[in-house]
Order: sequence, then structure tokens, then C-alpha cells
Amino acid sequence: IGVTILFPYSMLITITDFWYYKFRNTSVPYNTSTDHLTELQKNFPAYLSIAGNAPLTILVVLCAIFGHRFKLKPRLLLSAFTMAAAFGVLTVFAGLDTDDWQETLFTCI
Repeated sequence: IGVTILFPYSMLITITDFWYYKFRNTSVPYNTSTDHLTELQKNFPAYLSIAGNAPLTILVVLCAIFGHRFKLKPRLLLSAFTMAAAFGVLTVFAGLDTDDWQETLFTCI
């Protein structure tokens, strides 16, 4: 269960070249140089960190307050299924041509 929970987030934060490609300037040929990054390329790591850590902090506090009311197995299974679904959605987004809707992709992720 631990790998299922951590894998999607680990994938998101380590594939920077993929995100640079997804959020590139589509009006010029793709350049692997990081000299001229778009705003989406520059902001994605920061927003990803906020979007990943803010809910985590809230859920840790809620678990500390209300966690004793729920059994461990259903909590683990719910989190595992949620992360597996998130991984599935990311896999679908990886295969789609998102050049025309980069801002929407940025918001969805």
C-alpha cells in the first residue's frame, strides 16, 4: 500500500523534463534548454508543492483528531484507491495531446 500511495506523487515531482515538454511554448520548436522557460514551466513545481502539502497537512491534523474513530484498514484502502485513481488520471493525461489546453491541464493537475 505504501508504494501505491507514494508513487503518483513521486512521479509528479521527478519528471521535470516531461512537465517542461507539456508546458512548453508551442509556437517555437521544442528546445530542451532551460534558458527560456514559460510561466507554466516556472510555476509548476511551486504550485505542485503547495497542492501536495496543503491537503497533506490538513489530513494529518484531521487524522490526529478523528482517526481513532475509524478502523485502520478502511483508511488505508481508501487512500490507496484514491492514489491509484490519481495515477490513472495522470497516465491518461500523459498520453493526450495537451498543446491546445495547457492552462486547463495545469489547473487539473
